[in-house]
Amino acid sequence: MQSETPDLGKIQSVHALSSAYSQRVVIIAGVALIFFSAMLIAFAVRQWFGYALLAVGFLVVEILTMIGWISHRGADFAIYEEGFIYKDQVCRWEDIESIYSTTESGLFGKRLKFEIQRSGGEKIEVSDTISDLDGVIKTVGKKMKVEA
Repeated sequence: MQSETPDLGKIQSVHALSSAYSQRVVIIAGVALIFFSAMLIAFAVRQWFGYALLAVGFLVVEILTMIGWISHRGADFAIYEEGFIYKDQVCRWEDIESIYSTTESGLFGKRLKFEIQRSGGEKIEVSDTISDLDGVIKTVGKKMKVEA
């Protein structure tokens, strides 16, 4: 894919998966694995079917956590002189029509939502799991205004 990427100039910064998000994933996966193992041992010792059901529940938590982590792993936001690359999206600064960012309050705290509107109606939604999302928003806003 890199050979098909248009020349965007010199790379300025890369924003990878946030370390806070990675730490949460490791903690949740570790705790789920410990409880899964404990429930299997308890089921083997006590032979009560409830322990097996609890083990299955913790296994589901483990699997969903790993799926979420793997799906966000390649979501680097690379900023270049002439544009950016996010996941499989390549965008030049002159292609950006507008940007939209909001803060939403939810069950798990505040979440930053960031959306880039390209000319032609295509939208790029940037996940809040990348590091320094505020800096990315400011950089895209400055580059968009300067180049447009």
